[in-house]
Amino acid sequence: MLAETLTTTGWIFMLTSIGAVTTLVICCYKKILTAPANDEPDVPGS
Repeated sequence: MLAETLTTTGWIFMLTSIGAVTTLVICCYKKILTAPANDEPDVPGS
């Protein structure tokens, strides 16, 4: 192995990166999976 332990800066960078990616994935899934609000009825020709 190259390193046995992770420095404090390494832990901070890793946890920040994981948190940012997780937040982005949750936001994207939420945007994709929630149904859009239909304000207008689906009436052809109007």
